[in-house]
Amino acid sequence: ETHLIAAELVRGISCADDGGPSTEELSRTLFGRRTMRDLRAQALTIRNLSVSDDGRIASVLFRRDEYLAEGLSESDLGSGVETPRSLVGVKIALSVRQNASDPNLYKVSSRSNCDTDVAAVCAAFGGGGHPKAAGCSVTASSPEEALSTVTEAFAAALTD
Repeated sequence: ETHLIAAELVRGISCADDGGPSTEELSRTLFGRRTMRDLRAQALTIRNLSVSDDGRIASVLFRRDEYLAEGLSESDLGSGVETPRSLVGVKIALSVRQNASDPNLYKVSSRSNCDTDVAAVCAAFGGGGHPKAAGCSVTASSPEEALSTVTEAFAAALTD
């Protein structure tokens, strides 16, 4: 739906007749250009994507050694939660990213495609945000433990 709104916006502001950029130029600038770094981050996201709770929760786990081996930093993975969010049928999307300097600390980004308030779940971990997008940090002894901890908390909060 967002891409349809963006396309309408592009059509509305694109006035090739008055010397402004064409619709194609604006579309390419907004959606069609990626760096190799962006593509490496996207590939890692897809490789690490998993679903649980009968497909209602999708998550991506970013292990420190994996993203560093790809030449990526934590900031390169910031939009990683959008890939699991885009899966058909997913109610809650999660990104769990191991901290580069503290391997026991994990940053969690969450998105809701339903009525579940992800900010309330994140608040239980000391985080916050708003009902559809929130974040927090968790401490765990392994990436798998971190993912399991947050996935269980979000599964318990699912409202539909």
